[in-house]
Amino acid sequence: MTLKAVRKAVADAISAAIPTLNVFAWEPGSVVAPAVVIRIEPFPFDTTYEAGHGQSSDPTLIALVLCQLGDAEAQDFLDDLIDPTNPAGIPEAIEKDVTLGGIVEYAAVAALRNYGIVEYGGVQYTGASLAISTGFH
Repeated sequence: MTLKAVRKAVADAISAAIPTLNVFAWEPGSVVAPAVVIRIEPFPFDTTYEAGHGQSSDPTLIALVLCQLGDAEAQDFLDDLIDPTNPAGIPEAIEKDVTLGGIVEYAAVAALRNYGIVEYGGVQYTGASLAISTGFH
């Protein structure tokens, strides 16, 4: 399985569950909030890749969630999106099908990172990063 396929599968799962979001499986130059951008967290090749045989450990993807800055309603929406107990949130969207349609062995939202003001494309947003652990080969 490729990192590109996993990025797209995560984006597709979020888009299907929360159609009001603008979800990108790539890095667009700018976004219209509310938006989610799927990124791959840096990892060392020497411990993650085995000489041409694919993944040997679990890469982490980042769902960068962006909402309007300075808007209380947008802040509440962000909180709802990242709430692990919300059936209409991003963690549930990922964990509805932990294999992401058979693309990975498992996927789970593992951590909340960088909650607060986030800059993307030169614009500030209220945002957060969700670390999504995956397992595939």
